[in-house]
Amino acid sequence: MKYANHRRYIEKLRYKLLAAGTQGLSQYELNQVTRTKVFSSNHMLEQLEEWEMKGWVQKFRVKGISKHPKTMWRATTALRDEWSRFTMEQYGQQSTGMSDKAPDLSVH
Repeated sequence: MKYANHRRYIEKLRYKLLAAGTQGLSQYELNQVTRTKVFSSNHMLEQLEEWEMKGWVQKFRVKGISKHPKTMWRATTALRDEWSRFTMEQYGQQSTGMSDKAPDLSVH
């Protein structure tokens, strides 16, 4: 059951990043969307870092009102293009029903 829940939150994370487009989402916003007892912020960061190594997401920092810069994440077109192949290889089945359609992204 834990494995299925992780997969669902990973797909939710992916969907939110794709829907955000080129502006991306702050790490805090992503954490609020996906954090649960089963899928912690550490799990989210591990997944984002794995995707960053594959070139599926980009991490950047922006100056905000506070002294500390805000960590932002955005999806690349590779996340959208590779997701179907990735889910087939990892799980041997199609996605759990979340739409594979996402905004057209120009970031590579």
